[in-house]
This record gives sequence, structure tokens and C-alpha cells, in this order.
Amino acid sequence: MGGIGVGIFCYKTGLLSRYDWRGLGVGLGLTAILPLSYIVAVSAKRGPEAVKEVFVTMSIAEKTPVRLYFGIMAAFFVAGVLSGISLLLKR
Repeated sequence: MGGIGVGIFCYKTGLLSRYDWRGLGVGLGLTAILPLSYIVAVSAKRGPEAVKEVFVTMSIAEKTPVRLYFGIMAAFFVAGVLSGISLLLKR
């Protein structure tokens, strides 16, 4: 929810115009990056195998095929990166 909140904040405060797509992209990107980075940070001390197990468990808990789940997360990540780059280059 934090990522979408940042995107909405950009529109409500006037940082971005109503029709600027980059706020949505940043919101989607953060929506993917924040939970994944938290999972990696929490389970990394147990090794890379533990990180993989947590990701698979999360996918199973969501009742979504692993490739589809992480495909969507990867698409959100790419949208966030492209939006962030666009914001940095535009200003």
C-alpha cells in the first residue's frame, strides 16, 4: 500500500499533473520493490535457499503460479524504474 500511497501523494500535492503517467509508474514500482526487498532483507541471513523458499511460499499463499506472480512483480518493477528514470531526466 505504501507504493500506491506515494503515487497518490505525487498527484495530490501537485508534484505531478493529473495526466502524468509517471506517478502511477512510481507507485506500481514501489508496490513491487518494497515487499520483495523486505523479504530478501529478513531471510537473507539464512542464505539464498531460504530467500527462494520464502518467495515460493508467498506465491503459494497467494494461490498464484510462481512464474505469473513474479512476472507481474517484474513488470511493476520495470514500470517503476522507467518512471523513476523519466522523472529524473525530465526535471
